[in-house]
Amino acid sequence: MPERNGHDHTLLILCVAVFIFSSPFTTWWSSFSLPWYAMFIVWAIIIFLVAMNQRNRRRNGD
Repeated sequence: MPERNGHDHTLLILCVAVFIFSSPFTTWWSSFSLPWYAMFIVWAIIIFLVAMNQRNRRRNGD
C-alpha cells in the first residue's frame, strides 16, 4: 500500500476553501444575516486545519 504523505490532505483543504469562497455558495451564504465576523471564523478554521496538517506531516517525518 502506498504511503500517504499529507499532500492529499492539503489539496483537499485547498479545494474546500476555493469552493467556499469562490462559488455560488458565497451568494447563498451572504443572503443570511450572519454577523460580520462569520467569514473570519471560516478562515480561522481553514488556517487551523492547514496548521494541524503541517504539524502531523512534521511529526511523521514527511
